[in-house]
Amino acid sequence: MQKRHPISLICATSLVVGTLCGSASAAEFQMTPTQDALVRAAEPTRNFGAAGALSVAGASAVNGSGVPQGRYESVLQFDAGLAKAAFDAQYGAGNWELTAATLVLTSVAAPLNPIFNVGAGEIELRWISDDNWLQGIGTPMPPPVEGGGNEMTWDFLQTLVAGASNSLIAVQAVAVQDGPVNIPLTLTAQLAGDIMNGGFVSMLALPRTATVGFTVFALEYPIDPAARPRLVLTALGNSSDQGDLNCDGAVNVQDVQPFALALTDPVAYQNTFPACSALRADVNNDGLADGRDVDAFVDELINP
Repeated sequence: MQKRHPISLICATSLVVGTLCGSASAAEFQMTPTQDALVRAAEPTRNFGAAGALSVAGASAVNGSGVPQGRYESVLQFDAGLAKAAFDAQYGAGNWELTAATLVLTSVAAPLNPIFNVGAGEIELRWISDDNWLQGIGTPMPPPVEGGGNEMTWDFLQTLVAGASNSLIAVQAVAVQDGPVNIPLTLTAQLAGDIMNGGFVSMLALPRTATVGFTVFALEYPIDPAARPRLVLTALGNSSDQGDLNCDGAVNVQDVQPFALALTDPVAYQNTFPACSALRADVNNDGLADGRDVDAFVDELINP
């Protein structure tokens, strides 16, 4: 299945290629997934990529009639290149830093299909390093569709996760209710790096509570585009923060080592300070972070 790049608006009501809102000091960008899918332990080879819903449920969860339906997990993927392009256009290439990320999901208290579990509890979200998967075209309706290749199924997901690295980016309590659930994400080095470098971002949603049953609308939900998942990113331009390489709000001797790291190994700097930009080291504001910034940095230390 071909990857798509739908983006949901902040400042208007229709869908367009990309939208960024804010001022010169702060901006927010939100996007729907390029793809997403649920998987079900009870049907390990079946694909549900076009189900119109995602689900996270524990092994002992039950549906609205009290019948166990087993464990569910879900995956989402976003194209952060769209956000990077928007923030680069707003502030200049690389001249911004990521300050917040929130996943917005619209939950369904009473799913119509009895295969979905219902129950309050906790879920977790993890960033996963392997973006090489496809959502597929299967649904819960007959005839069942078997997943093939790298189309998402329960069995394929377990293999994918076992061979990938991951980091915990959220733990969220969920209730049995209709409506949006805002999940703040921890900007781990991996997640922030994917976003700031403009890569694909894959997330895995797992149950933390055995009886939790959490169902939300997916990318394929046909009725209300506003109910589909959204990743909301907030960024700040860093032109006024040049020299503050440890991002503590001040330029002082604590920035000397981070400044040196940003000049000599920008990748290691980004991993150490994932929500900051190495272009904070561009203290002379010539568009580059290099040795020509040393004198300007020293002058900033002496004359803040």
